[in-house]
Formats: sequence, structure tokens, C-alpha cells
Amino acid sequence: MADQEVLELLRPELHHTVTLVERDGRLRIERAPMRQGRSPLDFGDYRFALSDTEYVSGSLLAVEAQKALVSQYWFERLAALCRELLDFGRSRFLARASPNPVPVSFSAVRLST
Repeated sequence: MADQEVLELLRPELHHTVTLVERDGRLRIERAPMRQGRSPLDFGDYRFALSDTEYVSGSLLAVEAQKALVSQYWFERLAALCRELLDFGRSRFLARASPNPVPVSFSAVRLST
């Protein structure tokens, strides 16, 4: 594979640092482009933009999923985790997508309670 092909796969313009900093007694996550990195970038059907955010404590999704998978009631725990993600996505992203959001139905997905 040629060097140019490797660079295209690695997308160096998307590389950035993520730093946890304390400002005014509060923790923040700051992101900054690295070397050839740039922000914002438009890729036609999506836009890449770095932003700084408040730090939110909690556990990683991958850790929660792993705990669910190795538990005795793995299906129920995974279903609850999926339900939590769906509720979060609906409340956070659908509200922003449209001033008059269309209700979304996932009737084909049945989760045990």
C-alpha cells in the first residue's frame, strides 16, 4: 500500500488531542487539532467539528456492556442498556433535529422487562 493510500485511511486531518483540564474549579474536556488536523471540516454528507465540553463523570459504555454480557441475566441487562441509550438518543438528538419532531416507533424491537 502506498504512503498516500495509508494517509487517506488514517485521515490525519481528523487527528486531535483530548485533554482533561480544571478551569475555575470545574473539570472540562478540551479538544485541539494535531499537526495537519483541522476543524471544522465538511465531508459532503457530514461535518466534523471539535468542541470543548464539561466533564461528565460516569462509566464507559463498553464497560457497562461487558458487565452485562458476563452477568447471569445478560439479556435483560443488555436490553436495559439499549433502552437507556435509546431514551437518551431520543431526548437529546431528536429534539434538536426538528422543531416539530416526528414520533419514532421501534415496534419491531421487543425488549423483555
